[in-house]
Amino acid sequence: MDFSEMGNRIRKHRQLKSMTQDALAEKVGVSPAYIGMIERGERAPSLDVFILIANELSVTADELLTGLVSECYNARLAKYGERISKLNHADAERIFSMIEIALCMGKEE
Repeated sequence: MDFSEMGNRIRKHRQLKSMTQDALAEKVGVSPAYIGMIERGERAPSLDVFILIANELSVTADELLTGLVSECYNARLAKYGERISKLNHADAERIFSMIEIALCMGKEE
């Protein structure tokens, strides 16, 4: 998964607060190198660190995660597609039937 957009948003908000990577790292309790890796999209922060960063920068998780949620969703769909493509025809048809039933149930009011 590509975390570079989230990292760019973190960098942008950090810079808007005139904060250095060193200062953010100190406030959050991690190394400046780790903040750099997060901002370059090389590492995803742990949930704890992510929350601390968001709080320190006074931004919402939504502001930092925009785009990642749909990317996760698309990756999940692709994995299901791969798994279904490996099934024999009869089993794949059963899965498709269940999906159709579930989709129709969601339309009923």
